[in-house]
Amino acid sequence: AGPESANNAAAQTAANQETVQGYRVSPVLRHRFGGLAVGELRYTLGQFLVESDEASNTTAHTGQATFASGYDFDRVRWALNNRVSKAIRSGSSNIEQADSLLEAEYGLTRWLSAIVAGGYQRFDAGEAGTDFDGPVYFGGLRWRPGRRTELALTYGKRDDRFSPAAELRYRITENSRFVASYS
Repeated sequence: AGPESANNAAAQTAANQETVQGYRVSPVLRHRFGGLAVGELRYTLGQFLVESDEASNTTAHTGQATFASGYDFDRVRWALNNRVSKAIRSGSSNIEQADSLLEAEYGLTRWLSAIVAGGYQRFDAGEAGTDFDGPVYFGGLRWRPGRRTELALTYGKRDDRFSPAAELRYRITENSRFVASYS
């Protein structure tokens, strides 16, 4: 009989180690149009580098433009979000995405709002089974129990299928936030 490893998990971990590096830079330009609206332009450059023949190195370019209601809007809020991105992958086909979404929110009570949204999405990874091009729409509720916390629950068609989504936001300080989401 040959030698056996006394710790199988340690043997597997040592055999499957790879160096992974991730980098991201994202300059942003914001402008307030009085109390009427806030505009934002953002570019994000990201790189994901893996020392492995089984995974692709990826460079991603993303451009985003957002135009949203300002502080003059209290009970009704709105936002128009647009995004285009291209992920350039070594050894694999590139991924291109574009989406545009108009979202409106109406305050039902001080703590609860109704959400409705509609727009369009395109996803092209060069694979017939995963590519899609079509409408996106969803509705739901946003709960704000205090000034720092909000929870949004929605359901609708996004990413070419019907699915639920949730997002929890907590403002730790004026410049730092905790965000957790599921979609």
